[in-house]
Amino acid sequence: MKTFNFLLTLFLAMTTTYIFADDAGFAKFSVGVIDIYSIQDTSNSMANSLFPDASDEMLARHTRDGKSPSSISAFVIRKGAKTILVDTGNGNKLLENLAAAGIKTADVSDILLTHTHSDHINGLFTNSKRNFPNASVWLTQKELNFWNQTNKNFLEKAIKSYGELKIIVPDEKTTIVLPEIVAIDAVGHTPGHVVFLVSSKKAGGGDVEKVFIAGDLLHSADLQFPHPEISSVYDRDKKGAADVRKKLLLRAVKEDWFFVSAHVPFPGFYKLEINGNGFSPKKIAAPQKTTNDLNKIAEQTSQSFFDFTVTDIDGKEFNLKKLKGKKIMVVNVASKCGLTPQYEDLQKLYEAKRNDNFVIVAFPANNFGKQEPGTNEEIKQFCQTKYSVTFPVMAKISVTGDDIHPLYRWLTEKKYNGKADAPVQWNFQKFIIDEEGNWIKSIPPKTKPTAEDL
Repeated sequence: MKTFNFLLTLFLAMTTTYIFADDAGFAKFSVGVIDIYSIQDTSNSMANSLFPDASDEMLARHTRDGKSPSSISAFVIRKGAKTILVDTGNGNKLLENLAAAGIKTADVSDILLTHTHSDHINGLFTNSKRNFPNASVWLTQKELNFWNQTNKNFLEKAIKSYGELKIIVPDEKTTIVLPEIVAIDAVGHTPGHVVFLVSSKKAGGGDVEKVFIAGDLLHSADLQFPHPEISSVYDRDKKGAADVRKKLLLRAVKEDWFFVSAHVPFPGFYKLEINGNGFSPKKIAAPQKTTNDLNKIAEQTSQSFFDFTVTDIDGKEFNLKKLKGKKIMVVNVASKCGLTPQYEDLQKLYEAKRNDNFVIVAFPANNFGKQEPGTNEEIKQFCQTKYSVTFPVMAKISVTGDDIHPLYRWLTEKKYNGKADAPVQWNFQKFIIDEEGNWIKSIPPKTKPTAEDL
């Protein structure tokens, strides 16, 4: 499903609110006093060969082109100042999409692991650096034993970086971090696989609503909702995984839980209903939007350059609010382009104007001619050794296309910046932002970044 980045859609069902921005890589679901974010790490697909027990008839009916759409997602549970992460993805776009959702890695106090397969734990680190400096890591004792048997080196790395791991008791009674969170035993996918149930009263009191964060209960929504008896090759105990899948999906229907899961197509937020011997997922439908609804959407949409948090070249969060009061030139850069010598002009301009409340912010991007192929470390070294760059350089992003960064969606589309459509044409296109974060103008790539162009 395609939506425009940061054109947030407001879903209302009963008293639960959903704010959806899938191109930005996150979706927010508010249930009572709890906010739950779906954070996309990457989109992918599940090949039919991963389900060897499915018949040809099943696959033909429920999948397309030999595969089914999937995802790798993590989830954030927020209550007041408490920020809890459920799983960490594979470490692809997790940090970028957390930042897009306004969630700082330093604010994450606890990480709850459903299990320890790589696509749920790799995001704990970027290379050898831990990504969540203030977090404790939780898992079940059975899963800790499994991790020790299957990936002892990674376990030791996690303990060294995050401290002794905390143990989850999956008895549906023992709360975890917050009184609204309990765990349910879901052994089968792995020996210690666990899922989470988050409960909160509706706004204004009354009935309790529950959100079921289902981990790897299933991998192909298209196939395994209608056929929960089918397990994937990833399930260590296929029969056990199928049994617990059917049991918990049935509970989700009977007890009216909202459902989210790591591998259903993003954002993967459903209510379920029984359909024959299986289940049908129902996306929460949007009612007709009133003018008031649209105003609420507009309030949620980033209106200023300073509403964004990005990642710098060293992998640290960089809140653009810290630049408030300065005139800003934003430029997408590349190391192997005919325009790369503009780095020298940019540095000269920065040195000449930096004392006049002026700053340049550079975003390496590989969108044009694949002329920025290096890693962030390689780009940093190139900037420093070749051009002695001292202005801020951010981590490499995409500045156009389906995976465009939310900041560049704002920079390039009038409906977000309120001024003009200005798609990036090539490397070294410049944007001027005023001291209050307002979009002023775009400068073409071939125009040298001289003071006259400001």
